[in-house]
This record gives sequence, C-alpha cells and structure tokens, in this order.
Amino acid sequence: MRLPKVIKIGGHVFEVKRVKRCEDDADGFYDLTKQLITIDEENRKYEGQVLLHEVLHAIDYVYNNAILTEEQVERLSQGLYDFLRNNKIEWRK
Repeated sequence: MRLPKVIKIGGHVFEVKRVKRCEDDADGFYDLTKQLITIDEENRKYEGQVLLHEVLHAIDYVYNNAILTEEQVERLSQGLYDFLRNNKIEWRK
C-alpha cells in the first residue's frame, strides 16, 4: 500500500510516516500534539488496517473527545478495513 503523506481530520493535518519502531512497540501510533501518525515498517502486510486504526483514534479524539476504548477502536478498524477490502472500495480518488 502507498501511504498518504498527510491526512486531514477536522482542522488537523497529520503527517504519516513509516518508522523502524513505534512508541511502546505498537504497530502504529498517533500523536495529536505532534500532528503525526506513525506506522511500524515491519507491519507492511497490515499497514492499511494499522493506518485505519490510528485514524480512528484521531477521529475519536477530534470529534468525540476520545471516549472509545482501545478494544472498540480495534474492532471498528478491523470491521471497516474488511468492509473496504471485501467490497474493493478505494481510499483515494
């Protein structure tokens, strides 16, 4: 997958980067203060789902005051990713 360089969520613009290691050895990480989403480069097979997971965290924070649990975000990201993939829905124009 070709990762976007930036993602816009509400009034926020997040830079997206692959890194050797994410914070806390996670597959991905989003940082609102740095306006950054990082994806662990060792997870290329799953990076679409990891990106969607981190985007959902950012959406939850920006629009929902971060009320979703990690488990809820994980389930939503898996479900949305499978929906997009199974129905061949493109993420970009």
